[in-house]
Amino acid sequence: MKKNEDDSFNFIFILHVIIIISIIVIIILFLNSIGQRNFNQIVKNTENIYKEKLEDTEKISNEFISKKEKAKPFEKYNFKYSYTIDIKGNINNFIFKVPLPSDEPEKQYISALKISPTPTRTYHDGINNIAEYKYDKLSISKINITLEGIANIRTYDLNTAKILNKNISKEKDLTQYLKPSPLIESDDPLVKRVANRIEGESKEEIVANIYEYIQKTIKYTPITQDIGAKKVLKHKRGKCSEYAALMVALCRARNIPARIVCGNIARDSFQKHTWVEVYFNKFGWILYDPTTTISNINFYNNGRLIRKEHIINADKMNLKYITSSRNEFSPWSLTYSSEERTTKDMSVIENIKIEKYIK
Repeated sequence: MKKNEDDSFNFIFILHVIIIISIIVIIILFLNSIGQRNFNQIVKNTENIYKEKLEDTEKISNEFISKKEKAKPFEKYNFKYSYTIDIKGNINNFIFKVPLPSDEPEKQYISALKISPTPTRTYHDGINNIAEYKYDKLSISKINITLEGIANIRTYDLNTAKILNKNISKEKDLTQYLKPSPLIESDDPLVKRVANRIEGESKEEIVANIYEYIQKTIKYTPITQDIGAKKVLKHKRGKCSEYAALMVALCRARNIPARIVCGNIARDSFQKHTWVEVYFNKFGWILYDPTTTISNINFYNNGRLIRKEHIINADKMNLKYITSSRNEFSPWSLTYSSEERTTKDMSVIENIKIEKYIK
């Protein structure tokens, strides 16, 4: 009887063990199944994330390529600058300097440059390339100087700079572009007062507001002399050099590096011109032209002028500029001393011809 009871107990015990083991195996298999599904889901999620990231990267890359394609294109122009210097009487120590348009990465590329006659010397003044003609003595005569070449150019404004997204400037010391200088009286109380009233949350916004202020405040007037920032702010009128001088002065008064640029607009009319470059740490020197975006509109009633308005036309910023010099209000300079002069003045006639390049 005892044996039968022991056998029965052993059988029940073994059966319990088998049942427990089976339950454990089932649980393990179930957990493995869940784990595998979770693992597969994790892999699937990772693949999806990677795919999404790849698509985002491709999208960003395509957008960047698209933006680069929208950067203002280069255009080629033939240019020919002629200077006729009419000398009447006797002069000594004659020096005529003319800046040479030069290569500027992403902005301007010059080729087939010719200058006649051969200058006394050419040199770099730290910013500009200069051709210099120097004579000890001259008397009644004419000097004809011709500069010609091909300019491959584009307007390097803030839009183009943001698309290219790089600083191409090689200049490190910007101190001179923060100080007052002749015709750029950034330390004048009136200039500083106006500059401090022009607000903005960023340098870019301050410059944009300075630009807009000049657009709305100054009336274009073809005066004969350069009068500088202080006077143009007081009288509210001037030509391109006054617009440029005032913008540079207001920028410098706000501790924003800015400078004068001189050259020619690439078109047949209104060629010689002065504009502005403002420095941004991320993008380098950016072109601003506070003059040529002005349109003067006259309103008449029964043939009588009733009012005049300045219209801002941003499309004109697509104009191309052949840059010759910086920090100068004139593209050339002439110095001399006189002896037994027969007339008071020596005349310099400048003739500019610019046309679209055709192969």
